[in-house]
Amino acid sequence: MRVCHASEIAGARRSFTAEYKLRIVAEYHAYAGDGDKSALPRREGLYSSHITEWRRARDNAAQSALATRGRKTKVDPDTATPSTYSAGRPSARAGPSSDGSPVLGAR
Repeated sequence: MRVCHASEIAGARRSFTAEYKLRIVAEYHAYAGDGDKSALPRREGLYSSHITEWRRARDNAAQSALATRGRKTKVDPDTATPSTYSAGRPSARAGPSSDGSPVLGAR
């Protein structure tokens, strides 16, 4: 007789920790190329799409972390005006622009 776990019941979704995902992706890519890679998802009860999605997420996170970000200037609250905070962007509450066309996001 086979015992069913809660994750095997229809409709129950499994969740995976970030550490688990990274470990599986690293282990998957450490395998040699002659069919050994299919054993890992089979052993873990995963689909290859899990690994593909996790690899892309890992790669995107690495690219984001390496991207250069501009340094923001500090605003002196004593000399700041409302336009200083908006930095040239129209306010979400703003009405029509100066030329009469509606501003996107305005209500």
